[in-house]
Amino acid sequence: MSSDRDEARSDHAAQRRERAVERRERHRVRGRALDVETIVETALRIADEQGVEAVSMRRIASELRVGTMSLYHHVADKDELLELMADTVSAELLVPGEILGDWREALRQIAHRTHDAFLRHPWLIDTAGARPLVTPNALRHVEQSVAIVVGLDVDRETAIAMVMATDDYTIGHVFRQSRFGSSARPVATEQDRDRVRDLLATGEFPHLTRVFARDGILVPPPATFETGLEWLFDGMQAVLDARRG
Repeated sequence: MSSDRDEARSDHAAQRRERAVERRERHRVRGRALDVETIVETALRIADEQGVEAVSMRRIASELRVGTMSLYHHVADKDELLELMADTVSAELLVPGEILGDWREALRQIAHRTHDAFLRHPWLIDTAGARPLVTPNALRHVEQSVAIVVGLDVDRETAIAMVMATDDYTIGHVFRQSRFGSSARPVATEQDRDRVRDLLATGEFPHLTRVFARDGILVPPPATFETGLEWLFDGMQAVLDARRG
């Protein structure tokens, strides 16, 4: 009887150890402890691949093979998660190190980093009115941009307008490209193309017919962003030259 009890106690102890190991493993992901960075990385991957609406605490927990409640030890709720996601992406807008060159080259670098980041994370456009606009890295992005123009011979309003115009143009271009594509990555379907051809055939759009009839869809050339950005900077330079003249 004593040996039976000892064996039972030994079995219970072994089961407790196994459960303890399982609990520890549930809080580890790919060989490292579950943390905020891992949760945010997983949320970003889901949002980039399937849209931000696919992101949920349950989905993230499933991807990481942990219990859903374990996530709440690191992130309070989805609102906080969305803020952390936005702040992480905002870090991609920052030009590392010292920005070299004149104001034009410096703003060009920031514009390209912003353009590329928004294309990598198309859900940023969809959540523009829902996610927090002010995060530490978002302010660092603005700080870096303002630092470029603050020393120019312009008033405060003009300096801010230069920064905002660059951001507005860049994000506006991303919006159009994400919705309508480019010649390199067209989004239009064959049904869209057929509808454009039918409308052009009515004769109501002679100028569009002349320019786009061959392709049958309104697709901008891939160099639109760079060209438009230089035109924008040309306008800014004209303002600077007028003040110096």
